[in-house]
Amino acid sequence: MVTRPPHFNPFEFAVVSGLRAHQLMDGCLPQLDGEHNATTMAQMEVASGKISRASRLSESAGPVSGDRRTGIGTAPPSSGRVERIG
Repeated sequence: MVTRPPHFNPFEFAVVSGLRAHQLMDGCLPQLDGEHNATTMAQMEVASGKISRASRLSESAGPVSGDRRTGIGTAPPSSGRVERIG
């Protein structure tokens, strides 16, 4: 069982983990070592802080690593709001 970090509410943790699990199943490389299924690995990555939600990009913002299609990336969010990108 993976413990949810305190800065994620349960819904947000489930959504970000689910989006990351989808990326892992599509062939993305895991950010952590170990042999786990995609769902467990995604939860572990989110809980460890390796994966976070992406904030909306502004015109003046530079490049952000991550997947704009799913709205998750490796950069910490600039605000507490979660917005759909794309």
